[in-house]
Amino acid sequence: MDELEIIQYLIRNFSYSKDRFLKKGIGDDCAVLEYKNDKFLLLSTDSAVEDVHFLKRNTSLKEIFCKSIIAGISDVCSCAGKPLYLLLNVGISKYFSSQLRETLRFLKRYLNKLKLKLIGGNISSSKKTFVDATVLGIVAKDKLVLRNGAEVGDYIFVSRKLGVSKFIKSYTHFIPPLKETRILVNNFKLNSMIDISDGLVLDLYRILEASKKGALIFKDNIPLYKGADFKDALYGGEEYCLLFTLSPQESKRMLSSHFRKYFYFLGYITSEKGLYLKDKRKVLLSKRGYVHKI
Repeated sequence: MDELEIIQYLIRNFSYSKDRFLKKGIGDDCAVLEYKNDKFLLLSTDSAVEDVHFLKRNTSLKEIFCKSIIAGISDVCSCAGKPLYLLLNVGISKYFSSQLRETLRFLKRYLNKLKLKLIGGNISSSKKTFVDATVLGIVAKDKLVLRNGAEVGDYIFVSRKLGVSKFIKSYTHFIPPLKETRILVNNFKLNSMIDISDGLVLDLYRILEASKKGALIFKDNIPLYKGADFKDALYGGEEYCLLFTLSPQESKRMLSSHFRKYFYFLGYITSEKGLYLKDKRKVLLSKRGYVHKI
């Protein structure tokens, strides 16, 4: 089974529709729980595992922590939330043990910069190093955005140039989309949103399938990071930027405002199922990106 098949199995077999505290479970970027009268609690977890997400010979323990934490922050952002708290489950091999003390000192400075509070977790020795980060956040109930709200005619946007992941030299300096999230939440009504962690094509398909819609994107509109090729932009993972849709009215309002400099228009949501790329002709893009094989 691959990652996508496992997720579909979990959605079918671990659904808790009668749980009055659970707004959204498996199948979106965050689990969404009742919290206060006007707020939901958001929870997301992600991992960085040796020989899967990184090779020990060309990375540092600081990088491993940052990579896992950024993924969780990005998930909370993609539900229009504000990340607040962090739980860490860490296994450290002998290879990285000498870096642990300095990494923890760095972690305090890093989390202060992100305004994220470490509130607990677990640490143990391990043959291979891993970091599991669980990020908790909150979102106003009237601001929550999931994958399933895209409507026909919506404009599709992304919050950063694509293909950046292969050029990242240090995740310790990588900035998750906190600023862009606040701009969107404070100024526009979003219909759907996801973060790009497994590639533009695969993650856009996730919006389309959840919303039961299709999409048309334009090749000339896809913003390429300097040095990236078109394949990087379509299928490269670990972008950790926002992919979202706005109604035509909200889109036109954005494109006529000074906020347009933060976002890139890709195309439209359509009633025709599938994801199509328009260049000289219209081509159906296959559903692929970064997928774990289990």
